[in-house]
Order: sequence, then C-alpha cells, then structure tokens
Amino acid sequence: MDITKDKFKKTAILGTVTGAGLEYVSAASVQSFEYIKNYQFDKFWDTINYNLGHPIANITNALSTDTYTSIQPFILAGTVFVAGKFLLNQPIKYEDASDYGAYGTARWARKEEIYNPEDITSDINKPGTIHGRYKGQVINQHDESYLNRNILLVGGSGAGKTRSNIITNILKNKEKSQVIVDPKGELYEKTSQIKREQGYEVRLINFKDRDKSDRYNLFDYIRRDSDAFKIADAIVSNAAEGDKVKKDFWNQSQIAVLQALMTYVRHALPKEQQHMGSVMNLANCQYDVIKYLFEQWPREHIVNRSYQTAVSNLSEKTGPDVFQTLMGTLNPWLYDDVCRFTETNDFLFEDLGKKKIIVYAIIPIADNEFKPLITTFFTQLFSELYRLADLNYGELPQPVWLALDEFANIGKLTDFEKRLSTTRSLGIEVTIIIQDTSQLESRYGKDLAKEIISNCDTRILLKANEPETAKYFSRLAGKTTIRITNNSSSKSSKSSSRSESVQYMGRDLITEGEVMGLKRNDQLLFIAGYKPMKVQKAWFNKIKEFKKMMKGKKVSREDYEGSERLDYQIFIPPTVDKINVEIEKAQIAEAMENENKSEEEFFVPFETADGSVVDTETGEILEQMNQPDFSDYDEPPENDPYAFEDSDIPPEPKKEVSVDDLGGSFKF
Repeated sequence: MDITKDKFKKTAILGTVTGAGLEYVSAASVQSFEYIKNYQFDKFWDTINYNLGHPIANITNALSTDTYTSIQPFILAGTVFVAGKFLLNQPIKYEDASDYGAYGTARWARKEEIYNPEDITSDINKPGTIHGRYKGQVINQHDESYLNRNILLVGGSGAGKTRSNIITNILKNKEKSQVIVDPKGELYEKTSQIKREQGYEVRLINFKDRDKSDRYNLFDYIRRDSDAFKIADAIVSNAAEGDKVKKDFWNQSQIAVLQALMTYVRHALPKEQQHMGSVMNLANCQYDVIKYLFEQWPREHIVNRSYQTAVSNLSEKTGPDVFQTLMGTLNPWLYDDVCRFTETNDFLFEDLGKKKIIVYAIIPIADNEFKPLITTFFTQLFSELYRLADLNYGELPQPVWLALDEFANIGKLTDFEKRLSTTRSLGIEVTIIIQDTSQLESRYGKDLAKEIISNCDTRILLKANEPETAKYFSRLAGKTTIRITNNSSSKSSKSSSRSESVQYMGRDLITEGEVMGLKRNDQLLFIAGYKPMKVQKAWFNKIKEFKKMMKGKKVSREDYEGSERLDYQIFIPPTVDKINVEIEKAQIAEAMENENKSEEEFFVPFETADGSVVDTETGEILEQMNQPDFSDYDEPPENDPYAFEDSDIPPEPKKEVSVDDLGGSFKF
C-alpha cells in the first residue's frame, strides 16, 4: 500500500483534532453527569454549555474527577480508530505485485539481498569501496568481490559527489595507490595530510598553477617510435574545437608533422633537450631549416622517413597552413612556465604500481588550452600501468585506484574503452565521474560511450539534472507490476453496498520524473547481478571514523614544495645563414675529396725517350732527366719550354651553393 508523507500529515492533523475534541466534550460532560441520574436534563445542558464556554475552568474541574480519568483509554481508542480509518481507507490502493510479474518483475533490493557476503559487507574496516548506506550501515564492496571495481558515478552540480563518495573513499582506502582528479584543489587541501599520516607519498600535478606543482615530461614515456604517433594523435585530437574531432586532411597532416618533429627531438637531441619546448621551437623554424635538419639523417632512418612522409609531401600551398595550425595546437609551449613544467619528471607513473603514492591532479575546467596536455598525461598513465603489469605477470605489484572527476574535461583518452575491460585482472580500479550521460556520448560517441558504461559493474546516480540521464536510469531500473484495488460504496435511504475491484498493470519501477525528484540524501545504486537499490549517500561527515580523521588536517596547495627548478635546456634551431655556411663548407670539402679522387683515378704517366715523365692528360712534364743547366743565365733562354709566369695559372672557379643542393652527411 502506498502511503505518502502527505497522507501521514493529514492523518496526524485529523487525529489531533479528533482527540482534542473528544477530550473537551468529555470534560464538559463528566461534570454534568449527575444531573442525568436525577433526570434534570435542563440543568445538564445548561452546565455543558457553561463548561464549553469556559475552557480553562472546564479542563481544570474535569481533571479533579475520577470519571474523567477513567475514560481516557476510551478517548485514545476513539482517536486512533478515527485516524486509522482515514489513513487506511483509500478508494484506490497501489501495491507491489512484482512477484506476479505480468508486466515486469523489477523491485527494490531488500536488506538481505544487498548484503551478499560474496561482494558486499557492512564492515567499514574491511578493505574495499564504499558505494552508499542502507539504514545507517555502509555498503562496502570488499576487495575479494568477483565484480570489477569500475564505477560510473553520475551527479550534476550540487549532487554531493565530493563529500559523499570521493572523500569517503580517499579516506577509506589505506593501501592502494590513488590518482585523484581535483578540479578545485579542495581534495588536496582536505585529505593530503591524512594520506601522509597513512604512509603515502603525496604528489601534486597542478595544471592551473604550474609553479606549485611537480613536473611532467611526456618524452620520458615515449619508449618506441610508434609511441610518438599515439601522443601526436592525442595532442592534436584534443586541441580541436568542440567535442567531436574531424579526421580530415588538416588534422591528419598535423598529426603526421607533429610525429615527425617529436621523432627528430627524440633521436637528434640530448636528453636534457627532449621535451615539448624543443618541439615547439623546431615547429617554428623556417621550412628550409627543417628540411636541412631532417635530411642530414640517412634516408632509411625513421627521422628521415617521417619527414618524407609528413613534411616533404606537403605542397607549397598547404604546407604553411598545416604548420600554422600546428603552432596553434602547440601554443601552450610558447610560455616559459609551461616549458619548465614539462621539461622533466619529478616522479614516474610506474612508481604508482610499486609503492603507496597518491597523486592529486588539479585541472582547469573552463580553459581548454591545456586539455591536450591533460589528455596526454592520463593516456600515458594508463599505458605505463599496463606496461608494468605486463612485466609483472599481468598484475600490478601495488593496486591503483583512479577517481576521474570531471571525466569529460580530461579529453578523449586513447583506447580507454578497451583498457577498461581488463582493469580488474591488472589491479586497476577506475571511478568515472560525470555530470550527465550526454557528456560521455558527446566526448566518445554513442557506441563507445555505451561500451564504457557496460564495462562498469557499478553505476550510481546521485542527481539527475537533465531528462536523458533520468531516462537512462529509469530504464536501467526496469519495469514492475502493480496491483490496483478500487474500493467503492453506495448508499440509499433503504440500503448501502460496498464493492472492490482488483486489476494489474505495468509501470516503471521509478519514473523519469521520480528520478529527477530524488531527495538530496538519496541515491540510486546499480550493481551487476543485483536488484536495483534505493539507498542513502555515504556522507563522510556522517561516518564517525572519517569525521574524526578530518579534524584539523587542512593544508594549502599554495604551500606545496616540489623539486627545485634550475635552468633548463631547450633546442635552439640554426638560422638559414648559418646553415648555408655549413653547407658551403661541406660542399667544398666534398669537392676537394672528389678532386683528389680524380687525380688518383685518371693520372697515367708516360716516359719519353730522354727519360722525362709526362702527364698524358695535360702534357705537363712532371720529371725531367738530363735537363740543361741554366744557372749561368740571368733570365731563362728564349724558347725555353719550361718558362712560365705565375699570372698564367687560371683561377679556381667558384661554385654557387644553395639549400636545394644539400648532400653529404654533415650533422649540425
């Protein structure tokens, strides 16, 4: 039977009025009862009227009589009867008939169904993840559960995501490494000191205030040349305006060019210069400089091949446009603080899988300029955790939990839907936190969004702010069957009759309107293999163990001290003039080498009859035997075949050198 709060309120008012009325009338009556015994009815009514007109005197005088005291149980019974009759007498009654199941069998889980010892416990001290509360007890999915630990948490602004779920589980987990997306920085300030006391190494990656942060260099995680393509794709794709990326010529060209530039930086530059600041400087070079730098590498080398594929094939018209667009994508690295932030790593991702570390990642919500860098951070984080698990027999030495708040603002992570399907066996737990389901569809597309959601064994709705989200969770709860009992009565001067009719019909277990009208303290919880649950939120300040932890533990993110930052090295490309000088030197050296080689190959000596050695190519006498002695002459004799002037030697011709005449193996 569906008894609403409004029905209870009306019943309480009716009961109060009925009880007060009975008390008042009975008090007036008991004082006049003796007149009835003597058949003095006129005095009886006069006394009653007087008592009813003087309420204070009426009640005071009645309390002094034994009769008034003795009838109190009957007055109470009468009040309860009237109120109960009103409460229970409904013309139409709606009752759960899910067991009948003609139109659906969905119903809310009962207590014994929620606390299945295979997966769920009310023991807060058992390692696991808290999903909510039921009648004051926590719903804790313990770590021995066969279910995966992937959670989809949906709640719009003001839903209580931070206080009822994220902080609760940050405090609850004392052994797993944690990566916490912290848009406002409040999670670091409220919980980091507690985690230090729990033995955690605390790290802060602050994409907003990069001077108050640890550093992150994506080049340290490019382990193969193919990784450069994945990172270039992530950067370009997430720099595009809007949520959907167009895989058109311009984006594909950007990706190819960026991959080539990153490949050059990785192979050609010293370790200290391998960061995105150097990539930005290289991209900003004149085209002739880029051409020269790449073509110094052997044609079969990946550096040269990536250039031939990405840059050399661009036409004179499209090439400048592609580079100009790429410069916009790389715009963050124009700033010195960003270059410093990304020139090295203060910790490695693989450390998360080896020891207890908590990383707070503060990300800007309204500013999309750094979204490519943020996306790359989390893409490489997943890759490194998977790599470590592969090296450790398919499982991380240290389990890792990732709480990805504002998931849609992180960007589109490469192969995220595929990774999510295998996290459980590797020891990785992921909580995806979004404001509504349309955010996920907008970022990943309808099909991939569906695949991501299907890989989450636990789905929680804290609050629905838009119809599509309400519709999704209403359908997820399913259809049920209800029994409708219709009571009717009729009266006439001669008789009365009552009739009752019963019918069954189907309805949503919870309608879209009811979903959007959830009370602030309530949430919907769906766990794979379980009936839907309508439970309460697990506010951390309502759990005494956690409330006690939080007292006096706040710290400021402004006081965070990362590693000391010294001057960093960055690649400074050569100018065109300098390159031309080097090219000229190289070609002169090549020309001299070729000249020496020609002399060796084409010189054929010939000995004359007088014993002289003559060069058959030039006719020059290289060695003369029995030459006459002209030492007594002041000048050479006339017709001396060996006499010549220095001025007769023809000058060496000069060669014009241009960038287009590149050759050799000169490296700058």
